[in-house]
Amino acid sequence: MQPDRRLGHTSRYAQAVRSFTQSRWEDASWTFTMGARQGSFPGMPSGHTFNVVTVSNGHGVGAEPVVAPDKVIFYTGTKVTASF
Repeated sequence: MQPDRRLGHTSRYAQAVRSFTQSRWEDASWTFTMGARQGSFPGMPSGHTFNVVTVSNGHGVGAEPVVAPDKVIFYTGTKVTASF
């Protein structure tokens, strides 16, 4: 079976052709951290936009999407921390 290359499904990850970002949520301080990106690959987007929603009673629950996220993070590969 051939991978669907239109969806980015290849076996090139086995040759370290990939990108990885660690993320961490701290309950005590209500902070979310995305670490510096490790790795790259041809055609990789230069950044991503993350719409972050914290879940609470009546917010971020159920099948309906949240209209306004709690934070919008523009991630370009460098470490970023967002406080809530």
